[in-house]
Formats: sequence, structure tokens, C-alpha cells
Amino acid sequence: MITPATLKAKSFLTSIGYSKPEDFSIEEMIWSAGIFLKEESLEGSEGRILMDSTTAIVTVNSNITYQPKKNFIMAHELGHFFLHKGKSTLFSDTEKTLSEWIKNDSQELEANDFAKEILMPEFAFQPLCVGKFSFDLIKKLALKFNSSITATLLRYKDLGSFPVAVIFIENGIVRWSFFSHDFVLQYLPKGTKVRPGTMAYDYFFNKIELPDKGEQVEAIDWFPEDHNIERYLKWNFYEYGINVSKDGILTCLWGY
Repeated sequence: MITPATLKAKSFLTSIGYSKPEDFSIEEMIWSAGIFLKEESLEGSEGRILMDSTTAIVTVNSNITYQPKKNFIMAHELGHFFLHKGKSTLFSDTEKTLSEWIKNDSQELEANDFAKEILMPEFAFQPLCVGKFSFDLIKKLALKFNSSITATLLRYKDLGSFPVAVIFIENGIVRWSFFSHDFVLQYLPKGTKVRPGTMAYDYFFNKIELPDKGEQVEAIDWFPEDHNIERYLKWNFYEYGINVSKDGILTCLWGY
């Protein structure tokens, strides 16, 4: 879906002459906007931006070692600069605000939309998403665009050619979920406890490590409350999960 935030990101990429992922690093994009960039140890924050009407200082927590995460933080703060000047002089982003994918009309969601388009521009990303889905494809896309698995999966959900569900689970509870428009089942309420029969349940409640490949799971084990489930009782999905935080995993569902 095209949002004002993604349109702003597209306009910025055009203005700097971006044509392929190798053209500019996110650091160079920040410098081109006249923003001073630095790294230092931050207590209780992953990144922050201090700005006035014309310029800004972006600070990234130097304790972060995962470069794709740093890239997303920088792109997110750049989004605050272009989208939220005049609304606040300071944004300090924690792990929680950076993962705020579901709050409607929030400035954090807008900055996330901007960051996805900056790091994985539609015109460059979409042509690489044809054919059957696999998690190997997601890993290759993440590597090419130097983006996190979470951001890459959510970008694939928007632009990919195959239906997928992307679900974040913390301590066995669904915190958020997103579905491509053509995914056959869509109802998975926030706060749902994962059910027996799923890889996620085994991980949180049976203490079984996540497998290194997708495994089949029955549709009803994920979507027992969906009003369309009777039509898909014989369906199986593939489920794949990865650790993304101390208490959380990101799960992807897809089917053939």
C-alpha cells in the first residue's frame, strides 16, 4: 500500500539519483540530507534524532553489532526528519518503538514505512520476488538489501508474488500479525496464545529448538477462530520461525 511516508521516501530516492541498492549506503543518504550522524552508547535507546527546521543529529547505539538493525534504525530516524519536523524536536527510539508495526496513525509506523521504502525500494525489490516463496529467498533479499529479516519479510508481504503471513510471538502470545492480501485466512487476534501442533507452541511451551527449515502445520492449528476455516480444514501451511529478541520469535506461514 502506498502511504504518504512511502511517497516521501520515493521522492527522496529520486532526488539523490538512486537507481540500485549499491548506489548509496544509508549513511550516505543521511549525510546527503545535511544530517550529522554519530554512534555512541545509549542507555535505554536504540537510536535518536534531535532536529530543528533545517538540520538534525542522528545518534545510533554503538552497542548494536547487527548491521541490518543499525541500517533500519538510521532509515527510521531519517523518516522522522522528513515526516515529523515541526511536530517534535526529539525522537528517542527503543526496541518497542522500532517494532511498532501495528499502531494506526502513529509517527513510529510512518517512520517504519519510510524506512522500508528507503532500504528496499519497490522498483528494485519487487522484480526479485517472483515465483514460489521460500525462506532462502527472504535471506537472499535481506543480504542484498542489507536489511533485517523482519523488515524483509514485511516488505515481501507487501510486494511479493506469493501469499504469506508474518506473525510476531512473544512468550507464546501473538503480539502482531500481517497477511498478504491473498492469504486465504486472515483472522488471528492480537493476544492469541499459540496452539499445540504449531512450531511456535513447541518452542515456547515444550522448549524445542526452532528447526532450520519450514515444517508443515495444519491450518486449523493457527486459525481456529477464522470464519473461513471450514473451507480449509484439509489445508497445510509451512511454518518457519526465527529468534528476533530474547522472548520473541518471528513466524512465517505459507502454502502451496
